[in-house]
Amino acid sequence: TTALTAAAATAATAAGRTAAPQGFGQVTNSKRKQASVVEMLEYVKSLDIDPIKESDLLWIAEEAFNAALPPGWSEHQDEEGRVYFHNGATGESVWRHPMDDLFKEVVEYQRSIVKNGGFHLVEDEIAELEESIRR
Repeated sequence: TTALTAAAATAATAAGRTAAPQGFGQVTNSKRKQASVVEMLEYVKSLDIDPIKESDLLWIAEEAFNAALPPGWSEHQDEEGRVYFHNGATGESVWRHPMDDLFKEVVEYQRSIVKNGGFHLVEDEIAELEESIRR
Protein backbone atom coordinates (compact mmCIF):
# COMPACT_ATOMS: atom_id res chain seq x y z
CA THR A 1 0.00 0.00 0.00
CA THR A 2 1.06 3.57 -0.48
CA ALA A 3 2.03 5.97 2.27
CA LEU A 4 -1.22 7.90 1.73
CA THR A 5 -3.24 4.73 1.85
CA ALA A 6 -1.54 3.88 5.14
CA ALA A 7 -2.16 7.40 6.46
CA ALA A 8 -5.78 7.30 5.35
CA ALA A 9 -6.21 3.87 6.90
CA THR A 10 -4.68 5.12 10.14
CA ALA A 11 -7.02 8.11 10.13
CA ALA A 12 -10.00 5.95 9.23
CA THR A 13 -9.29 3.44 11.99
CA ALA A 14 -9.06 6.21 14.56
CA ALA A 15 -12.84 5.91 14.96
CA GLY A 16 -14.27 5.47 18.42
CA ARG A 17 -14.34 8.98 19.87
CA THR A 18 -16.60 8.93 22.86
CA ALA A 19 -20.02 10.48 23.26
CA ALA A 20 -20.64 13.57 25.34
CA PRO A 21 -22.18 12.79 28.73
CA GLN A 22 -25.48 14.10 30.02
CA GLY A 23 -23.68 15.87 32.86
CA PHE A 24 -20.38 17.70 32.95
CA GLY A 25 -16.75 16.64 33.06
CA GLN A 26 -14.72 14.01 31.29
CA VAL A 27 -16.38 11.73 28.79
CA THR A 28 -16.32 7.99 29.37
CA ASN A 29 -15.70 5.35 26.72
CA SER A 30 -18.56 4.34 24.43
CA LYS A 31 -18.93 3.35 20.79
CA ARG A 32 -19.78 6.09 18.25
CA LYS A 33 -20.65 9.69 18.97
CA GLN A 34 -24.21 10.74 18.19
CA ALA A 35 -24.99 14.07 16.53
CA SER A 36 -28.01 15.84 15.14
CA VAL A 37 -28.16 16.48 11.41
CA VAL A 38 -27.48 20.17 12.05
CA GLU A 39 -24.44 19.39 14.24
CA MET A 40 -23.04 17.01 11.64
CA LEU A 41 -23.57 19.51 8.80
CA GLU A 42 -21.77 22.18 10.82
CA TYR A 43 -18.91 19.76 11.45
CA VAL A 44 -18.73 18.77 7.76
CA LYS A 45 -18.48 22.44 6.81
CA SER A 46 -15.80 23.03 9.48
CA LEU A 47 -13.63 20.53 7.58
CA ASP A 48 -14.15 22.65 4.43
CA ILE A 49 -16.33 19.99 2.80
CA ASP A 50 -19.34 21.07 0.75
CA PRO A 51 -21.93 18.44 1.75
CA ILE A 52 -23.88 18.91 -1.49
CA LYS A 53 -21.08 19.05 -4.07
CA GLU A 54 -18.68 16.73 -2.26
CA SER A 55 -20.88 14.00 -0.85
CA ASP A 56 -18.11 11.53 -1.74
CA LEU A 57 -16.02 13.11 1.06
CA LEU A 58 -18.60 12.69 3.82
CA TRP A 59 -16.97 9.45 4.98
CA ILE A 60 -13.93 11.51 6.02
CA ALA A 61 -16.11 13.81 8.12
CA GLU A 62 -17.75 10.83 9.80
CA GLU A 63 -14.39 9.29 10.65
CA ALA A 64 -13.07 12.66 11.86
CA PHE A 65 -16.15 13.24 14.02
CA ASN A 66 -15.60 9.89 15.71
CA ALA A 67 -11.79 10.01 15.81
CA ALA A 68 -10.05 8.91 18.97
CA LEU A 69 -8.21 11.58 20.88
CA PRO A 70 -4.42 11.63 20.81
CA PRO A 71 -2.67 10.44 23.99
CA GLY A 72 -2.94 12.97 26.82
CA TRP A 73 -6.12 14.60 25.50
CA SER A 74 -9.57 14.29 27.08
CA GLU A 75 -13.03 15.48 26.05
CA HIS A 76 -15.15 17.60 28.38
CA GLN A 77 -18.25 19.78 28.43
CA ASP A 78 -18.50 23.25 29.88
CA GLU A 79 -21.44 24.43 31.99
CA GLU A 80 -23.33 25.37 28.79
CA GLY A 81 -22.92 21.86 27.35
CA ARG A 82 -20.30 22.83 24.76
CA VAL A 83 -17.65 20.20 24.06
CA TYR A 84 -14.00 21.14 24.48
CA PHE A 85 -10.73 19.20 24.57
CA HIS A 86 -8.04 19.37 27.20
CA ASN A 87 -4.40 18.28 27.05
CA GLY A 88 -3.43 17.14 30.54
CA ALA A 89 0.30 17.32 29.79
CA THR A 90 0.34 20.92 28.54
CA GLY A 91 -2.77 22.34 30.21
CA GLU A 92 -4.03 23.51 26.80
CA SER A 93 -7.80 23.52 26.15
CA VAL A 94 -9.29 23.93 22.67
CA TRP A 95 -12.77 23.92 21.14
CA ARG A 96 -11.79 21.87 18.06
CA HIS A 97 -10.81 18.20 18.13
CA PRO A 98 -6.99 18.02 18.14
CA MET A 99 -7.06 15.79 15.04
CA ASP A 100 -9.23 18.10 12.90
CA ASP A 101 -6.27 19.62 11.05
CA LEU A 102 -5.08 16.13 10.09
CA PHE A 103 -8.51 15.30 8.72
CA LYS A 104 -8.55 18.57 6.74
CA GLU A 105 -5.32 17.34 5.13
CA VAL A 106 -6.97 13.98 4.36
CA VAL A 107 -9.80 15.91 2.64
CA GLU A 108 -7.28 17.83 0.52
CA TYR A 109 -5.41 14.64 -0.40
CA GLN A 110 -8.68 12.93 -1.38
CA ARG A 111 -9.62 15.91 -3.57
CA SER A 112 -6.20 15.70 -5.23
CA ILE A 113 -6.58 11.97 -5.83
CA VAL A 114 -9.99 12.44 -7.45
CA LYS A 115 -8.82 15.43 -9.52
CA ASN A 116 -5.67 13.68 -10.76
CA GLY A 117 -7.27 10.31 -11.34
CA GLY A 118 -5.21 8.40 -8.83
CA PHE A 119 -2.56 8.33 -6.16
CA HIS A 120 0.52 8.90 -8.35
CA LEU A 121 0.98 12.64 -7.64
CA VAL A 122 0.03 12.30 -3.99
CA GLU A 123 2.47 9.41 -3.58
CA ASP A 124 5.29 11.60 -4.91
CA GLU A 125 4.39 14.42 -2.51
CA ILE A 126 4.22 12.08 0.47
CA ALA A 127 7.55 10.48 -0.49
CA GLU A 128 9.12 13.95 -0.51
CA LEU A 129 7.59 14.75 2.89
CA GLU A 130 8.83 11.46 4.34
CA GLU A 131 12.32 12.12 3.00
CA SER A 132 12.40 15.62 4.52
CA ILE A 133 11.35 14.17 7.88
CA ARG A 134 14.20 11.64 7.79
CA ARG A 135 16.81 14.38 7.25
